[in-house]
Amino acid sequence: MDSDPKKTAVNPANPGTLLHEMADGIRHVIAKKELLLLSLCFMLVGLGVGLISPLSVFLVTERLGLPVQYLQWITVPYGFGEIVGGMTGNSCSK
Repeated sequence: MDSDPKKTAVNPANPGTLLHEMADGIRHVIAKKELLLLSLCFMLVGLGVGLISPLSVFLVTERLGLPVQYLQWITVPYGFGEIVGGMTGNSCSK
């Protein structure tokens, strides 16, 4: 029994272009409400991290007066939080 009834056979002579495959993937994500909401959440988190990252450089260099090498110690708790959050999320979903 095939798990995907709408699955189309790939013609070996014309495997499809990369852009066509990407467009199909985007259409699939837009069609599924759960995937669309998940993608929007990832986009918002990425935007937030992208806006906050330059602020940490400003905090270390300007406000604390430390060299840039101290920035790694500011980012360690962030990485640790991602690891713990990922493990917690995976254990809760089972």
